[in-house]
Amino acid sequence: MSNIENLMERYLLFIKNIEMRSSHTVSSYRMDLKQFKEFLNENGIDVASKIESNHLREYIHSLHYKGLKARSINRKISSLKSFFNYLYKSKLMENNPSEALIYSKREKKLPNYISNKKMENLFEHFKSNDFFSSREFLIFELFYSTGMRLSELSSLKVDDFENREFLKVLGKGNKFRSIPISDRVKKAVTSYLPFREKVLNASSKYTESLIISIRGEKISNRQIQNIVKDGLRRVSNITKKSPHVLRHTFATHMLNNGADLMSIKELLGHSSLSATQIYTHVSIESLRKVFKKAHPKGE
Repeated sequence: MSNIENLMERYLLFIKNIEMRSSHTVSSYRMDLKQFKEFLNENGIDVASKIESNHLREYIHSLHYKGLKARSINRKISSLKSFFNYLYKSKLMENNPSEALIYSKREKKLPNYISNKKMENLFEHFKSNDFFSSREFLIFELFYSTGMRLSELSSLKVDDFENREFLKVLGKGNKFRSIPISDRVKKAVTSYLPFREKVLNASSKYTESLIISIRGEKISNRQIQNIVKDGLRRVSNITKKSPHVLRHTFATHMLNNGADLMSIKELLGHSSLSATQIYTHVSIESLRKVFKKAHPKGE
């Protein structure tokens, strides 16, 4: 193993065991560093002390040349900055070549969301009279009523709902936050649990996970994504039909109905208010459409 490989492995262990980053984050950083190492190999660099700022700039330039989007490039820049900051602060390098890296500017896109009417139409579709329909209803109700992330929903356990008014959710950066449990969510959970129990009994399996597959195992993120995609296809023609659209819908509807940004920030688990402020643009755009449609001089 080369000097650079050793340092990369040391860094990955650090963010996993000391910073307690999620397995998904560690995997992403590993992939980014692996790609950077391939670039270094192509340029005959196998010792960290030989890496200079111009090497990093050349690497980022190569990513632009390959057609990567600004968002993807910025993630790789973030990975490199974190890696070299660790080496520098740990006195494993005498300087930090990543200081010269500048993030790429990217166009801010307004998040897609589903209208109130379409969400009503979606929920009217559910019958909740068997395992699949009750599970589908619960998944949509949880996403829409809590604004939680996909990884947060798939990690929920049955015990999380027993005699509680708030959900304690483990979000990004291993930070816990509390989310109120609405009566609609409680009702959806109550309707789903008997069907869940039948599936577990039939499969002779046991799991603490709330959302399970027909085989009696914890449902995968991919399965949840497919369920959401199929559900949204019934009511919307937006290109991206993902769980995150329901998270955006939760936040947008909250704001449109008078919730303040700080409260929405806490419910979403955003680390800063700037990440939440994108929803003000969505609401302004909605107001503009209403004005143009309703006001006699709006056109």
